[in-house]
Order: sequence, then C-alpha cells, then structure tokens
Amino acid sequence: MIKPASETDSQSLDENDYLPARMINEFTYCPRLFYLEHVEGLFAHNADTIEGVAKHGRVDRKTDPLPKARGKARSKTGSETPPKTSDAAVKA
Repeated sequence: MIKPASETDSQSLDENDYLPARMINEFTYCPRLFYLEHVEGLFAHNADTIEGVAKHGRVDRKTDPLPKARGKARSKTGSETPPKTSDAAVKA
C-alpha cells in the first residue's frame, strides 16, 4: 500500500512499500485508469481478459507434472551445449 510521505518519513522502507514496475507503467500510460483500477478497485473485463482468466484458471488447477523440456540442451551458465556424438558418427 502506498503511504503518505508523512508516514514514511520516520520509518524505514521495506519491499512492500515499492510499486511493481508494471504498475508504474500503467500509471504512465493513464493516471486516471491506474487510479480507477488500483485505488478504487474497478476493472471492466472484456472478451480478452475473460478468456485469459479462464485459461489461467485451467492451468492453475493442473496437478500433473510439467512435461520435459524439448529443444537444445543448455549448461548451467545458459550457453548451449553441443549434442553428444557417438563413436560411429565421429569415424564417418
């Protein structure tokens, strides 16, 4: 929650006193919309947000394990590791 300056002047700030970058971006885009959504708690869903809520709800309810990753293997440093070659491939 955002506190008035008089309340934060005498207290040290913790991580709950900071706004997420997404909220700062939303305020920059439209201060009035930011106020309506984040202060007043108003939000008008449209077809896209309704679909997103439904998809996220379905994914969030899943309890089965995630599938194994496909694609190129990566090392712990994030660089690609070369594919393993068999002896037959090296001799050819």
